[in-house]
Parts: sequence; structure tokens; C-alpha cells
Amino acid sequence: MEIAFDLNNDFKSVTEYDFGQGPVAAHQHPRGNGWVADTATVDDTCFVGPFAKVYGNAKILEKAIINDHACVFGNATVTNTARVYGDAQVYDNAFVCGNSRVSGFTKVYGSAKIMDNAQLYESAEVFEDGIVCNNAEVFEKVKVYGKGIVYDNIKLYGNQIVTRKPIVGLGFDYPFAITDHHVMLGCTVMAPYYLQKMGRRIINLFKYTKEQSDLWLDIAQKLVDLHGCTSREEDISNEIERKMIMDLLTERNATSDRDPRTR
Repeated sequence: MEIAFDLNNDFKSVTEYDFGQGPVAAHQHPRGNGWVADTATVDDTCFVGPFAKVYGNAKILEKAIINDHACVFGNATVTNTARVYGDAQVYDNAFVCGNSRVSGFTKVYGSAKIMDNAQLYESAEVFEDGIVCNNAEVFEKVKVYGKGIVYDNIKLYGNQIVTRKPIVGLGFDYPFAITDHHVMLGCTVMAPYYLQKMGRRIINLFKYTKEQSDLWLDIAQKLVDLHGCTSREEDISNEIERKMIMDLLTERNATSDRDPRTR
């Protein structure tokens, strides 16, 4: 902090902080002592933790919380009771609201929106016009962008890409969803190539009859075609297939331990 003197003999304190592009006028927020650029807007009812940063023209409103090493900048807005923490970054024209949670090493940017009770964590990214809303959870290395929207109680993980609305199958015993290049069956995320090659083995774990399995696979394949889900080269390899088989064997053993009919 420096003491400046003007021609009116008026002493005033001048505070500056370097957010990464040179020192700018800034102050520490009264709740949490985190650094806030004077160009940003942070309500007194919000909390900005001691290592968090808010700068640019960002707005933190109502009872939002920015904590840990999180950064909110650009023209981004975080409002209501939303929380941004961990090493998360929210910037550009991104909008985070409701009771949503953004954490880990996630990034929300462009014109993306995280709303309601949605959760974004680990290394997921939402950008361009992507939306995550309702009670959806997006984590690991999932990317939601373009016109992608993840909604309701959908949970997406792995390295899935969402540039349009996923197809979700209801009425099954395990979660079922189709995104741009992946099919999610229970805890298995695979390229549609593997649905054709290994789908029956996976469905057998769910204790369906042969007739039920055939019908289930037929429905799944039709939904894959309807969505336009395609396999990517990077999702098909001997190493990936071996891992899937080992995961299936592990799941089969776990299922057998839980199912009294197999004892």
C-alpha cells in the first residue's frame, strides 16, 4: 500500500495488485480478504477467500462464494448462492448462478452457463454456448460446448464431448446416455464401436435374458443412430479394449458378490 499526496493536501491510500498483467487498482474484500480489482463488482454479502481473485469487469453478486485459488475475471458473473472454488476459472461472459458448484481445475468461459444445482468438477470444461443445469454433474475431462446442454440428473464423465443435447434412456436398471462420440452404459463409457462389439457382454452383467438383451441392444443402436454418435480413432485401441474387459470382469465379480442368486 502506498500513500499518495494531491494538491489539495488530502492524504489517501492507494492499493494495487497484479492479477497477472501488471498492477491495477484493487482492494481486499471485507469478507474473506481476497483481492478484487476496482473495476470488478462484488457485493458485501459475498465471500472472496484470501487466495481467490476477482478482476476485470467480473460481477460477484448476492451470496456467491469464491474461495481457495479460484479466479473469476473478464465479464463473468457469479450470483445467487453459487460457489466457485479449488483452482477453477470462470471468465469471458460466463454465467454461474443458482446453487451450482464449480471446483477442481474446471474452466467455464465463452458464453457458458452453469445453473440451478449443477456441479462441475475435476478437469471438465464448459465453453462457447454450453449449458449445465438442473441437477446435472459433469466431471473428469468432459467438454460441453457449442449448443451442448447437460440437464436433469445426468452425470457425465470420462472424456466425453457434448456439442448438442445428449439422448438419455429411461427405465433401464443402470444409467444410459449417448453423447457426440460415446455411449454410457452404467459405469462404462465407450465409443459406439464397442457397443456393437461388446454390448452383449456388458448387458449380461445386468442379468437380462437373451431376448431382453437383443431388444435392449437394438434400442441402444437405434438411439445411437438417431443422435448421430460416431466413434473417434483415439477412443479405439487394443489398450482401451483390454481395460474395458478387465473393468467388466471386475464388475462381474462385484455383481456376483452382491447377488444372492449366484452364491
